Parts: sequence; structure tokens; C-alpha cells
Amino acid sequence: MDREKLEVLGVCVIVTIVPLLAKVTNFFLLPFSVIIGLIIMSPLYWIFCKNEYGLNHLWIWILQFIITIIIHVIIAINVDI
Repeated sequence: MDREKLEVLGVCVIVTIVPLLAKVTNFFLLPFSVIIGLIIMSPLYWIFCKNEYGLNHLWIWILQFIITIIIHVIIAINVDI
């Protein structure tokens, strides 16, 4: 399997997991998780938008979703809504 197909498969799996996780834990905490994840990832986004490749790598999306999932789980465990 080449790199592009693997990246697309990873994004599809992660995009499927995030709504399921939000449904199991608490859907209303997901916007906070996404905002905090974007704040954490903003230096990486800034670095990659300045290089010659731009933001066209799907592994950056995969990393964003993984960070969002981790933050969402941490918030869901610590906050009882």
C-alpha cells in the first residue's frame, strides 16, 4: 500500500472514531476539544504553511484528530456534565 492510500485510510478511520467517541462520552464537549486541539496544533500548521509543500499532507489531519481525541477523553473524564 502506498503512502497516499495509507493516509486516506487513516483519515477515514479517525473521522469515523471521533463522532463515535463524542457519542459515547459527551457530544457537547467536542467543540472545546477541537478548539484546544487547534490551539495546540497551530505552531505546526504555521510551520507547514510556510514551507514549499503547504498543508496538503493528510498525516497532519490525522495528528489533529488524534490530539482532539486525547483532549476530548481528558476533558470528559475530568468534567461531569
